[in-house]
Amino acid sequence: MIESVVEALLNFSGVLYSSAPGYLLGSFLFYVSIYLLHLLFCS
Repeated sequence: MIESVVEALLNFSGVLYSSAPGYLLGSFLFYVSIYLLHLLFCS
């Protein structure tokens, strides 16, 4: 479950990384998703 979510996020951010403006958005979404996963596991 969690693995497929992470994989989907990586694929999504990989698409975003292919464009220059998407690079900033992709890295932002990456850190937000890491933070959300941290909250999920620690709660």
